[in-house]
Amino acid sequence: MKKLLPFTLALTLTAFAQAAPGPLRVLFAGRGDEASGKHCHALMRELGRDAIWFDYVKKSDESGITLGKFDAVIIDAPREDFPVLAAFNPQRLVALDFAGDDKTWGSAEFIASLKAKILAAAGDVRRKEYEAFLAQREPE
Repeated sequence: MKKLLPFTLALTLTAFAQAAPGPLRVLFAGRGDEASGKHCHALMRELGRDAIWFDYVKKSDESGITLGKFDAVIIDAPREDFPVLAAFNPQRLVALDFAGDDKTWGSAEFIASLKAKILAAAGDVRRKEYEAFLAQREPE
């Protein structure tokens, strides 16, 4: 009995740890060129402290994508370049027209708009988990 209790407690704590809410994970599907890389970097810089984390993938790497670990996908390339995304929930895709200069990417309006689109794409349940995660973090 004494050996069973610690084992049961460890399993229970592991289950709670895995169910804990956390940062949003976003796949950034890019063209693989310098502009697309800059776009992703700008988003990482602006939204990383808000616990929105990005993984960058280009067309040649798309076969290794594990879609289940992402809450949303941003497409900065022709959609047909990423046939694997056909299996992804279309409501979780954020396709943007990335025309514009680098100043647009750094603007507060653009970042706020994109953050709202990412939260909407993640869905209500995941958004609530994310907000709970943010609420329990200590301020910087």
